[in-house]
Amino acid sequence: MINQRWAVFDIDGTLLPGESMEAIFIRSLIREGVLSWAAVLKFLGKGAHFLLRLKIEHALKQNKYYLRGLDSREVQEIAAQIFQQEIRKQFADKGEEIIEELRSQGYRILLLSGAPDFLAEQLQRAYQADHVIATRLETENHRYTGRIDGLHPYGLRKTLLMKQTIRQLGIDPQQSLVFANHYSDADHMQLFGTAYAVNPDRKLKQIARQEGWEVVTLKH
Repeated sequence: MINQRWAVFDIDGTLLPGESMEAIFIRSLIREGVLSWAAVLKFLGKGAHFLLRLKIEHALKQNKYYLRGLDSREVQEIAAQIFQQEIRKQFADKGEEIIEELRSQGYRILLLSGAPDFLAEQLQRAYQADHVIATRLETENHRYTGRIDGLHPYGLRKTLLMKQTIRQLGIDPQQSLVFANHYSDADHMQLFGTAYAVNPDRKLKQIARQEGWEVVTLKH
């Protein structure tokens, strides 16, 4: 496979400043009565269980138990509606402009997120991205179990998934670009020849200064 130039974009906090896709989605599910308060309490209870075993920053990111028992086909249909009606308009216009400009220069587009796959795939269609890495959710008989299928794209796991994808897609990392916002992204950002710290938190801003990465601000 011929190595190719890619532009890799984190979603939450980078292309989407402020509230995450999943947070908007959960709030909408509660408002529409799709997600009961009993399910929310189970979600929070499972989060507390994770807190006993994992670092706080990882705990709720790996907790998808609010979806447990829901029909995956219905959730995906609802997700498409919520994305178009509520989530899509929250993205930074400048981010979409950057993607279109890079595409015109011959870069292929990869979206990278810890959000559930059914949300990230909606954005993939909207941006006509070439590939997406997201949190895959386990299903049994078309119903979500609340468990994750495979690795959750966060921190070092995100780096591992990115390395696998580089090999699978024939990405030339030294000729490619990466855009991310959180200090936990610094490890996978170092895989690429050019990195941009977008809306960076304090730690990533410090790392960007040390690494010589450009700092970019994208607002809604």
